[in-house]
Amino acid sequence: MELKEALKVMYENDYLYDDQLDGWKAPGYTNLSNELMGELVSNGLADYAVGKDEYGCLTLAAYLNEKGIELFEDMQLKAAPKNKLEQSDIDAIMDASEWEYDTLYGKVTVVSAKLPNGFVLTETSGAIDSKNYNFETGKKIAREQIEHRIWELEGYALAKQLQEVDA
Repeated sequence: MELKEALKVMYENDYLYDDQLDGWKAPGYTNLSNELMGELVSNGLADYAVGKDEYGCLTLAAYLNEKGIELFEDMQLKAAPKNKLEQSDIDAIMDASEWEYDTLYGKVTVVSAKLPNGFVLTETSGAIDSKNYNFETGKKIAREQIEHRIWELEGYALAKQLQEVDA
């Protein structure tokens, strides 16, 4: 059994320190060898504690410490493919993008966004008559169009990634 698997077994069997119980709790039995538990402890992912078993006898056991729990939860997050986009995903891309704004012919707003990966999107918004032109309105409309395109591009990229995981 690898160290990652041992970490998973301890986490899933709730070998966690519990301050309310004044010690460790281990409701599930694991088949971890003392060697693997020792390796988790030596890697700073678990600690030893003295506790009592169901018969009240003192025992020495290993439990996952905060570092071990955090590492396991990070591994789980990285391993699980995301299957949907959130507004925060799109906002993060837009916030990290470089933006340029321009007015053409006195009535057209041009907005370009250089996305974090270097890809550039450009959208426009214009008024029929330059008397009705408002730069801020044009900027807002063109940015919304770019945001919509980012949703489409990110949706496609995520669908492709999920398809590759399933294959």
